[in-house]
Amino acid sequence: MQKVLKILLVVILGIVGTCSLIWVLSTTASSFEEASARGEACGIIFVVVLFTASGAAIFKAIRGKS
Repeated sequence: MQKVLKILLVVILGIVGTCSLIWVLSTTASSFEEASARGEACGIIFVVVLFTASGAAIFKAIRGKS
């Protein structure tokens, strides 16, 4: 049960942190085009990190069962 709570806490803090980062990047931009580009770059980095982490977790789970 504690493992589930830790995972939930990490997910919630990750979502809050990502939203805060996107908000800061968009409010400090001087134009809509710059804000859009910053949001797009942040989104691409977030997706790459997410897929890398999930791939590593799957690889670890498969390797641990062998």
